[in-house]
Amino acid sequence: MRRAATAALAAVLMQGCFASKPAPAPTPGMPSVEQLLSALEQRRADLIGVRAMARLRYRSPERSDNARNVLAVERPDRIRFEVVSMLGALLVLTSDDGRFAAYVPSESTVYRGAASAQNLAAYLPIDVSVERIVDLLLATPQMAKDLPAAVDWEEGLVRITQHDANGARATCFTSDLTPARYREIDPQGRITLDARYEDMDASSRVPLARQLTVHFPLTSELLEISMKDPEINPDLPAGFFSVSPPADTREVDLDGSRL
Repeated sequence: MRRAATAALAAVLMQGCFASKPAPAPTPGMPSVEQLLSALEQRRADLIGVRAMARLRYRSPERSDNARNVLAVERPDRIRFEVVSMLGALLVLTSDDGRFAAYVPSESTVYRGAASAQNLAAYLPIDVSVERIVDLLLATPQMAKDLPAAVDWEEGLVRITQHDANGARATCFTSDLTPARYREIDPQGRITLDARYEDMDASSRVPLARQLTVHFPLTSELLEISMKDPEINPDLPAGFFSVSPPADTREVDLDGSRL
């Protein structure tokens, strides 16, 4: 029953922009490939980072988590996720310039190492790199300028699709050329990542989704991030994306022996 429910959820999430059906022929007024790629490039230039209070919900066949976070990301590879409770921080994860740290106050321990998939996997349930975490939160999917691309309409959204040796990537845009959905497909034609952006905050110069849903169909994982009052391009203090625990904190090297 549980696997059937998971399969049904996957089918629902893959409807809409990424439904598997023949693409209609281009119509007058459709944005060009150049316009869509230029809109993404401009968004990447205008949207450097975000900070917000957020609720993270994660579900998989094996587990379910729900946590309140103070999160911040900054291009290209800076993140800070602080899991908070009424008693204070439970866990602080940071990444900056290829280095990763996880501070666990209850253990009086900070774990440090390279910002590798292996080190992140112990603390982040989803298998994505730091750079992709930043791009997912900012809705700035990396579409290549030097690859052929196709543009079509899909249920009121305009979609650009690119193929390479690793599979395909597709991004759907609203009428103002704001990314609304993003999908990745492997060479076997299987959807590996399906992201949806909803509840757009249009109060700033760069619209930002307050609700992000990322589905990983191959592993039946679902991640939902709900942000409250996101702050666009915040002026963050030096060292914000690093951990400076109390002097008596034990330090452990994730890539070698105990420090």
